[in-house]
Amino acid sequence: MCSGRPAPVNGGWRSVGAVRGREHKNRRQPVIEKRDWHVRYICQVCGYTYDPMQGDPSQNIPPGVPFEALPASWVCPVCGASRSLFEPESALEEGEERPAVSGRVVIVGNGVAGFTVARELARRSSGLEIHVLAEEPHHYYARPQLPRLLSGELEVKDLVFYDETWYERRGIRVHLSDPAVAIDRLGRGVSLRSGGTLGYDWLVLACGSRPAVPPIPGAGKDGVFTLRTIEDALEIRQRARNAEQVVILGGGLLGLEAARGFRKLGLAVTVVEIAPYLLPRQLDGAGGEILRQLLEQQGIRFVLGIPVAEFVGERSVKGVRLADARTLETELVLLSAGIQPEVELARASGLACERGILVDDHLRTEDPRIYACGDAAQHRGRIYGIIPPAIEQALVVSNNVLGREAMYAGSVPVATLKVAGIDLTSVGEVHAEGSDVEHVRASRPEEGRYRMIVLRNGRAIGAALLGLRQEVPRVLQLVAQQANLGPVRKQLEDPDFRLDEWG
Repeated sequence: MCSGRPAPVNGGWRSVGAVRGREHKNRRQPVIEKRDWHVRYICQVCGYTYDPMQGDPSQNIPPGVPFEALPASWVCPVCGASRSLFEPESALEEGEERPAVSGRVVIVGNGVAGFTVARELARRSSGLEIHVLAEEPHHYYARPQLPRLLSGELEVKDLVFYDETWYERRGIRVHLSDPAVAIDRLGRGVSLRSGGTLGYDWLVLACGSRPAVPPIPGAGKDGVFTLRTIEDALEIRQRARNAEQVVILGGGLLGLEAARGFRKLGLAVTVVEIAPYLLPRQLDGAGGEILRQLLEQQGIRFVLGIPVAEFVGERSVKGVRLADARTLETELVLLSAGIQPEVELARASGLACERGILVDDHLRTEDPRIYACGDAAQHRGRIYGIIPPAIEQALVVSNNVLGREAMYAGSVPVATLKVAGIDLTSVGEVHAEGSDVEHVRASRPEEGRYRMIVLRNGRAIGAALLGLRQEVPRVLQLVAQQANLGPVRKQLEDPDFRLDEWG
């Protein structure tokens, strides 16, 4: 995304720096001179951009500190990724030519996928007219930071990456609060909510997703919220000022980060998770139990393995009734029960859709002039719903629009985040099963440390780490390479064994 090199045919090497099997030493890196102190660096896990002109107030980094001068302890303020997982937002590499491509590209969606397509096309071409259709009134912002906006730790200005001038200099036209409402595939045009129409030579559907709303009686009551936009966060924050208790439905990443935000606002927080342990997509039961203990020390309460029967109250929610007949009193409910890909626009235009918009290995839909990427795209039956694959897919799409014939073979799922202030990394096939699969665990629960390495025939195919930030870059690399860990199989059971110091 940042080095300027075209993505290779697998379309995936940029996801986490060197972890896709290519060492940093084999890649050309721009020389950062003193005059380049303003170079921005981009997190390859969550898309956060470190801008030296702004610094990082959350970690007491004042404006004017270049990336190279950041302290070794500095990590991504959004996801907790280490500095080794950042790459510079550079200009074209020496010798790279701008493709002779002209025409209009219309990008539907202003999340990480749509923004990345626009940025790459603007950076690497000179003849394209680029339009981004945004439903919200804000330029691209750090959606993972919404729980911190909810808690009041950040304000809206702290979330938005770039101002209007940045887009103008790059020739990117962003239509704020003016989303697409219809696609005319025969006439190659997109109708906007404002009443206008934009013709296109290429159309990129980066529509994203919306929060899933479970079919629970009472879900439409006043006081029941979902969290997806800046406006959602501000409305919830206002409601929380007059509340004492909140129930969060869902013990996933967003739900737990929101729980931390509500605790900072002084509310009593209960998280209800239908699975028997927390973060069922990223952890196993042992890791989920250690995480629960850590979060309970922060004052968060949990109800695990029990479904919600209904939300009670007349017009406003007053409680959450569980399937075991218990009722949790509350004035506020946050639904955090997964995502629903936005496919209505594509389906109405006649494009093939299942849960997501169906795409081939070029990320093209059945219409050769229309691509899809990010949460809305379904590739080989899979929707990832996390940021790294969205970035990878956006890079493949931008290459194909530029005529570079890139292919997408899928992504290694990576979640590297701070869950309520606790470092968590989950990568690869953490739930793999089979006679040739082994889960090797080591932990010190009293210190909040847990490591699970998943081996298939002795080779690393997945991992989950809690409280082991220093091991993250090396573990990501080992899983991406499916490294043979047979020689250290026994050491993996020792919680004091350091994978970052091995090999």
